[in-house]
Amino acid sequence: SHKWNVVEFDDQGNIRMSQIKRSDLYTNYGLQGRDIRILVSNMNYPSILPRSQCIIVSISNISAIITHEKLYLLKSDYTNNLDPTFIKFIQQFLIYYAKSKEVNKYSFDDTPYGFFEQSYALPFEFRILECILHKVCATIEKERNEIQERVNDILAAPDYTSEEVLYQILQTKQKLTRFKTFVNELHETIENILQQDDDMATMYLSEKVANGKPRDIDKHEEIEMLLETYQNRVENVINSIDDMREDLDDTQEFLEVCLDSIRNKMMQMELQLAIAAFSLTFGTLMAGVFGMNLLSHFEDHPYAFYYTSGLIALSTLFLFVITLLVCKRKGIF
Repeated sequence: SHKWNVVEFDDQGNIRMSQIKRSDLYTNYGLQGRDIRILVSNMNYPSILPRSQCIIVSISNISAIITHEKLYLLKSDYTNNLDPTFIKFIQQFLIYYAKSKEVNKYSFDDTPYGFFEQSYALPFEFRILECILHKVCATIEKERNEIQERVNDILAAPDYTSEEVLYQILQTKQKLTRFKTFVNELHETIENILQQDDDMATMYLSEKVANGKPRDIDKHEEIEMLLETYQNRVENVINSIDDMREDLDDTQEFLEVCLDSIRNKMMQMELQLAIAAFSLTFGTLMAGVFGMNLLSHFEDHPYAFYYTSGLIALSTLFLFVITLLVCKRKGIF
């Protein structure tokens, strides 16, 4: 498609639905073909790309173009279902900033938005980037908590040695692996920007418009603090994932040892039954010998039956015991 539906926000929190053309992205914002592909394709790798006239953000199902005064959330084929709560959050976020002429201290913990301790409000592009990163971090933290609950349920399972628990562990580890891949990619995306002074300086769009020139390449404290704050949140999630993975690995190892022990006991029982069957077969052989229709005059003895039966029973038991002792001496049991 050569145009996309967008949700457009201004710095006062006003919203309107509009369309944006591919040609507008080329001419008005200086984007290139690869930038547009990142925005509208089903790209799983998180991206935050500073450009001369805008900042491109593509993380999960969020595809955004941030300028010095407007935000465009794209509704492409892959991000058609924008979260209405996220749209409302951005709107309230912008309204809050618009009403705050001077922000001395604000935190996500004690006021609705922001976290910086500064004597002035952040520029529009940083407010939006902060809002998006907060949404993304809140999402991965929520998923982390859900997986943590699942891990806790596994660790507290009453039938701890069942194969069902082992299956749940394998499923959870697979989910953790996929989750950690995304979180690591997000961390790497933020880290790449923090390592590039020119990229961080480029992100000061409002100052460039106001002064007519880019910000000095070594002056980027505000955006650096912002990115480091969310990088720390992402690192906390990564550490939690590693802890959960370690717990699951330990549990899986212990469970496999328990199951191996059970299997060994079953194999020992099968071997004992096989020895018993062998001993009974020997007794049956002796009984068959005495049961042949040949005259031995032994059958005329009044107690021959009892002697023979006792001999067969004792021989069978003796063979069983001797075989068990040999197996134990060989270390089979």
